[in-house]
Amino acid sequence: MARYINSIVLNKPADFVNYIINDFMAKEGFKFTAYKGENVWKLGSGVLTSPQFIKTSYVNGTLTIEAWLKFAWLPGVYSGEMGLDGFFGALVKASLREKINHLIELLKQPLPNESEYSQQSNVSPISGYQPNPVQNQPIPVKTHDTSSNAKFGLIFGLLSLAGWFMAILGVLFGSLAIIYGSKGLNSSKKGMAIAGMVIGILMLVLSVAAWIINIIAQIL
Repeated sequence: MARYINSIVLNKPADFVNYIINDFMAKEGFKFTAYKGENVWKLGSGVLTSPQFIKTSYVNGTLTIEAWLKFAWLPGVYSGEMGLDGFFGALVKASLREKINHLIELLKQPLPNESEYSQQSNVSPISGYQPNPVQNQPIPVKTHDTSSNAKFGLIFGLLSLAGWFMAILGVLFGSLAIIYGSKGLNSSKKGMAIAGMVIGILMLVLSVAAWIINIIAQIL
């Protein structure tokens, strides 16, 4: 199945584009790596869901985004490519498409007048750095907020308490609490993310232990 490919004319400074992309990918848990001769952003190893890949290039003011999934046979063992259309893996595909749409929204945000802003504060509005250490004014650029991941982390953490009654639910929701909570650690809802992760880890461990004990008891 063909990759998702989208070209967007931004005509924004390259350092702004790179800053927003790097910030977004880091907060979503993607790692920049070389994979089969391509420099890509990669998320996951196929343990719970199919690995996700995003590739970006910015040339002459136009950003090209490619995205695809891999068929996961075993953790770390996957093949083939899936675009973002089709029924198979629909939930993961929809999630990845939503991430890309949000990234595009951030990249399309209007930038302050660079010359006017630099005269007023001597602070770069693009790169995320403050060249003049005397100035402590905030950079007027909107970045990715992962507070929703923190909320989901707490929700899944609470749902994982069902592991007291059914171990599989503790494993499922506990794993999701850890995944979403880790993505929300850099948000304004860090406390929620930590709480969800702690509950999720506890219930995951207890559920797996209960599962193993139950199997041993049946064998004996």
